[in-house]
Amino acid sequence: MRQGTSLAILMIALIPAEITCSLESTMMYAALAKLYALYGDPAQIGWLITAFTLAAAGSAAIGGRLGDMFGRRRMLCILLVLSCVGSLLSASTDDLRVVIAGRILQGMTMAILPLCFGILRENLPLDRTALGVSILGSIFSAMVGIGALLGGLIIDNFEWQMIFRVSAAMGAISLVAALLVVPRSVPAGVPERLDLAGGLLFVPALAATLYGVTEGGRQGWMGLPGLYVAAGVTALIFWARYELRHSHPLLDLRLFRNRQIRLVAIGIFLAAVGPMTSSLIIFPLLQQPEWTGTGFGLSASMAGAIKLPGALASGLFILASGLIMSRVGIRIILLAGTAVTLMGWLGMIFGGHSLWWLVALIIFALTPGAGLVNAIAPQVIVQHAPQERIAEATGLLIVIRTMGNSIGAQIVAICLATRLVSEPGRGQFPAESAYLVASVVIAFLTIGSGIAFSGLAGRKSGVVGSTQPELASVAPRA
Repeated sequence: MRQGTSLAILMIALIPAEITCSLESTMMYAALAKLYALYGDPAQIGWLITAFTLAAAGSAAIGGRLGDMFGRRRMLCILLVLSCVGSLLSASTDDLRVVIAGRILQGMTMAILPLCFGILRENLPLDRTALGVSILGSIFSAMVGIGALLGGLIIDNFEWQMIFRVSAAMGAISLVAALLVVPRSVPAGVPERLDLAGGLLFVPALAATLYGVTEGGRQGWMGLPGLYVAAGVTALIFWARYELRHSHPLLDLRLFRNRQIRLVAIGIFLAAVGPMTSSLIIFPLLQQPEWTGTGFGLSASMAGAIKLPGALASGLFILASGLIMSRVGIRIILLAGTAVTLMGWLGMIFGGHSLWWLVALIIFALTPGAGLVNAIAPQVIVQHAPQERIAEATGLLIVIRTMGNSIGAQIVAICLATRLVSEPGRGQFPAESAYLVASVVIAFLTIGSGIAFSGLAGRKSGVVGSTQPELASVAPRA
């Protein structure tokens, strides 16, 4: 930790960087319907999301570790430059292949968040770091709703490439702020045996797995998607064995020998498979035609507007939790977020079926609860991982969440397909019982996530506690 750098000063640079990351991951969704109409190729349009997700998953872990090794400020600036280049590339053309290439560069910005956590821990004491992580988490959560609404406004009033020009401008602002404000990092240095093989194997193995899971629901599991999953999982197992035996691994899986890190990873994975997939149920339910007897027939813009208050409430929940964390501890906050989320899904299962009831659940339970868990979980990593590997460890947590989201999307799709209602010429949609099945599955996954979080250390091991005894279990082998 350094002296002389305040939390407020760091926020001047870290908040714009985080907003850049958030906008690039959310605004694209608002353009999908228009692009379907323009190009008529849902499979190719889907790659605008898939390419970003695959790049984001690889970058979150590798980028964080490279930042730990070569300097987090330097890596942050490199990613912001790539963000600007990718945004400008996508904004410059109507050729979807070029736009997808730009989205790959944009996806690399997902490493920004773990780098920001590492920068906070490098420059601030642990209690101020915890508050900083909460502030970043609250803003990221709020920007999920704001980004979707902003994207919708841009699509309704300008050409669709404008969303990339906005993200390019935000990336440029963030780059200038990072160069002017963030202190130069002290790199951990390159190990004597640089683990190039670990990095080269991890990204394609992860990409093959996520691609197979994503495409399995569309193409079926017996074709290429199943082969991709099998090859990707096999490569990930080989990679894990290799990394565990390496004296200086690029991604140190021995971090998960720490019980606290292992439990929060399990909890986040279950939450990502379950309650963090809520949008895949909420948005179709809000927009599904009323003749089906289940939906409410709202427009996409109105559905996004309903999501916004929940995202803002989530941000307030997260900020408030950061202020009281030193008193109650991370475990209580994570369990509270899980309990709020569970009440929301129980409300979906046993509650009323009016639009206002669903809006209330979205604003006060489903969105804030899951957002709180997602934003506060990295606090465990900040406390218990070695300082020189914080960006790497929080990046791995994002990878775990991304894998969980991909699996959860397929589980929701399977649940919603259990029973359909249709009319000739009007399409087919999930029946009420299908939404019920999906809600029950997510409720059980939420309970599982809470069980994992309940095993975390209590308040005595909270924000201001020493973590030195924990570090011995993750020290590299000689």
